[in-house]
Amino acid sequence: TLLINGYSLLFVETHVKHFFNHFHAQTLRFSRSQSAYDNFRQQWFTFVEQRQELTQELQKFDQNDRLIQFNYIHDFGPRCRFNREFYQLWFHYFQQHPKLSQEKCKIILQAKHFHSLNSLLTIEPPSPPVQQ
Repeated sequence: TLLINGYSLLFVETHVKHFFNHFHAQTLRFSRSQSAYDNFRQQWFTFVEQRQELTQELQKFDQNDRLIQFNYIHDFGPRCRFNREFYQLWFHYFQQHPKLSQEKCKIILQAKHFHSLNSLLTIEPPSPPVQQ
């Protein structure tokens, strides 16, 4: 369908490769084993169901004003470790809180990348408007 709609072969190949890499199923990409394909297909459907359940859970927390979202600047270093330690500290300090305990609220951490001064300086300035 993508090729018929004008997408390049490279575009399609890149997205197919990304799909199999995302699910750690590179060996299945060229496999002819029907049972391996059936297992992967079942795992993929389970993944989709889990994503839908998580989305519904987040919507419930959001509707009840129990969803807290933090955006922080991430420059370098182990982001997963920061997230893990943040959650541990948060739930340690608020474990008895009536609204902020782990059971009562959902915390979402999102990293925003901090661009160095060099990367900001390499951005081309907009060209001046053409005068007639």
